Amino acid sequence: SATTPPGSARAPQWQHPEPSAAAEVRVAAVQISGYDKGELPRADYDPVALLLPFIRRAGQDAVSLVAFPEYVLGHIAVPSSSTERIAAAARAAGVYVIVGCWEIVSDERLLNTALLFDRKGTIVGKYHKTHAAVDSWDESQHPWTSPPAGKSREWLLANDPEWVMERGQDLPVFVLDNGLRIGILTCYDGWFPEPARELSLRGAECIIWINGRGGSVEDFIIQTNMFQSHVAMVATNQAYGAGTMIAGNRAQSDVPKQLLPAVSLVQSHAIESSSSVNSRWCVFTMSCRRMQGGWSPTS
Repeated sequence: SATTPPGSARAPQWQHPEPSAAAEVRVAAVQISGYDKGELPRADYDPVALLLPFIRRAGQDAVSLVAFPEYVLGHIAVPSSSTERIAAAARAAGVYVIVGCWEIVSDERLLNTALLFDRKGTIVGKYHKTHAAVDSWDESQHPWTSPPAGKSREWLLANDPEWVMERGQDLPVFVLDNGLRIGILTCYDGWFPEPARELSLRGAECIIWINGRGGSVEDFIIQTNMFQSHVAMVATNQAYGAGTMIAGNRAQSDVPKQLLPAVSLVQSHAIESSSSVNSRWCVFTMSCRRMQGGWSPTS
């Protein structure tokens, strides 16, 4: 066996937790538009009212977790009347809810936050976006190193709030009451391989990737993360984009069982879709079955 020379550092030992005990989990992903990236609060707009029917529908369909896109709630304090209404709906439906917002902590602190409500309506977790996807910058410098010169905080909030947001510093894993371990990524986070890998090493079996962008969520990124990090993935996007999906590796005869994700999807289908002038949405449900085994990379 390999030995470690005296005085040298040894790589950390990673032991992936055993698969959770849940026999089956149902998840819904909702594609819908609420507040957009740079939109500030409007007195005549109530995005929560758009989300509540889907939370009720999740309860009727025996769904465990329903996920909404990035920053659909807009700029809110946590807690607030918006979170209280979602909490009441989650409690009435008996479902977990993930939903994105711009969390106002103080006049100087703004975070891109994904809130996790449990079946009792309690906010049991938050994930703060770690990678800022900036759209404007000082053209004299590298695009991602300096905001546009001479712009006020108010201008940045309305045009490119990710320049002023406080970036997250952690990738937490949350355990649902059925034992399923989930991680959350927000939009640009998913373009980098490290976040998904870190969540997997921390025990996540399923990653919820919430988005708020035009174009489609990239299926090749999801497939790569599933293969390399051994996880299932659920993606949402705002309605002006596309790519809301639920995905998991299918068992293949040429793939060793220990390299398959702990969560294997056995069903995925659209249950309803609609469109209107102001919003478009579609809901997907899945069932996932626990697979035996797991993996334990060591140095």
